[in-house]
Amino acid sequence: MPYFTTGWGRIIIEAIQKAIRESNISVVFILAGILIAVVAIFCCLIFSPAAKSYTKVQWIIILALVAVISITISIFLARKIMDSLDIKRSKVWQDLRKRGYENDFISSIDYEINHNLLVKFEDKNYKLHLFVTRAWFIFISRNGSTIRKTEEVVWMYSKMPQGVTFDNGKDMLIIGFRDGSVFNNYCFLSCAKIIAACKNKLPNISYGYSEEMENLFNKNPEALIKKSF
Repeated sequence: MPYFTTGWGRIIIEAIQKAIRESNISVVFILAGILIAVVAIFCCLIFSPAAKSYTKVQWIIILALVAVISITISIFLARKIMDSLDIKRSKVWQDLRKRGYENDFISSIDYEINHNLLVKFEDKNYKLHLFVTRAWFIFISRNGSTIRKTEEVVWMYSKMPQGVTFDNGKDMLIIGFRDGSVFNNYCFLSCAKIIAACKNKLPNISYGYSEEMENLFNKNPEALIKKSF
């Protein structure tokens, strides 16, 4: 753990890494399966009766294709594995660094959660975690994670994506930020609970959806802030 050895910082980073591993595991298995299939096909070609009739050019083409596919899959496979092991390589941490928040987060998160915690939500069934302090908004799930400053959140609502029925319970949580960016995540049946918890502690942001609010967000996201935090 490069940044945290104890405290809430370590707990949050471990939760993010666990979510990344759970998200990547299916991709890793698929890539590994494809790689094994490519090797198996190559072996079949080598030992097939028709192998003797292949020309030198045909063998070069076959070897080149197998090499390119195998190397490409191996690189993606290695990246996925490394992303699961090193938080610095993850998208959530890269985004944090790009916004210039990395050092601020490292130095303040323990104090913030111990003294300024507003919302702490967890859904063990769907493996969701939400920590909201006066300074930080931290959402963690295997479908995606984000770390933003709480003051950046301006809008929150849930919707049911097209093709999804109410019985599936796959509601999507949408969070809009001051810079016009949006974070989407499937929260299933937890969306309403998350919004209710945030409404109680973050009354300054807008909740719910309407075309008017969407247009307002697209033109000027800060207009959705009701009052200063």
